[in-house]
Amino acid sequence: MKAIHNTKSLVEALVEHEGFRKWICIDGNSIRFRVYKNGSMHIDVHPDIAERLNNILSAIVPLALPADRMAHSKKSLEAFPVLKQCIDFDTRMQLSELMFKNDGDNKWSCWTSLGSLAERKSSSVAADTLRFLGATVTKYDVTFSYDPCEVIRYIGQIGEMPDIVTHQFYPSSCRISEYVYSLLGAGEGDTLLEPNIGHADLLKSFPAGVIVTGIELDTLNCLISRAKGYDTTEADFLTWSKSNQQKKFDYVVMNPPFADNRARLHLQAAASHLAAGGSLAAVLPLSLQGLDNPLGEEFRTEWMDVFEN
Repeated sequence: MKAIHNTKSLVEALVEHEGFRKWICIDGNSIRFRVYKNGSMHIDVHPDIAERLNNILSAIVPLALPADRMAHSKKSLEAFPVLKQCIDFDTRMQLSELMFKNDGDNKWSCWTSLGSLAERKSSSVAADTLRFLGATVTKYDVTFSYDPCEVIRYIGQIGEMPDIVTHQFYPSSCRISEYVYSLLGAGEGDTLLEPNIGHADLLKSFPAGVIVTGIELDTLNCLISRAKGYDTTEADFLTWSKSNQQKKFDYVVMNPPFADNRARLHLQAAASHLAAGGSLAAVLPLSLQGLDNPLGEEFRTEWMDVFEN
């Protein structure tokens, strides 16, 4: 993993990974660039960032820019991915310099001095970031149950973590995963849809022989679930569902977003992908419990146990 404070190395690594003539975003999508085989580079600054910089420049040097300059157009905004909040630069440098090795038995570990550098704020942020990604962090090492190299490469490039509130990302516990598996009992060769796969925590208790299709809105979460071996498509589930109504599965397991009635919308869309005789298990808010049957008469529904946060 190349240190991200070396911009030349970062650009070279990203072009090697993504290829020539392709837009590559860095730093929370604030900058994008593409490199051509003749050595030239095209660089764009996000319109929102450009506007802020212009405002600063006009405050310092009032005559540097025309007074009637146009704000950025909607078209120029749509050309860019949404701006992300970045992890601080020092943290990204620490993460990018971690070198993981496979110790066998689905275990990837790396020696680190995060514990001994506890007085540095960035070390705490780095440790918290690693834990969010699913690592076990001790004073001297970091251990993952999957290969984290592609995930950490992405964080070094973009510098962002999922917005938990926006994406409604709240991981499922091992206890809930075990309970859901006990209800369904999916086995070798069965097909299963996870409409909001996240880090695939809800699937921890399911056997490897189950054929899983995962859908996930956030790029980082996609990389994590793929690193764990799942076939994950990056998409908004409701949009994906409308375009893939023909796809049916033996089982559906889900922990949908709760806010703004999204739990009910996701539940109804997910149920439409059940094959005849299939079963669905969902983690849902108690606010839906008052509904007689949120899926309609063609489905038999039953509320099971209540789990505290």
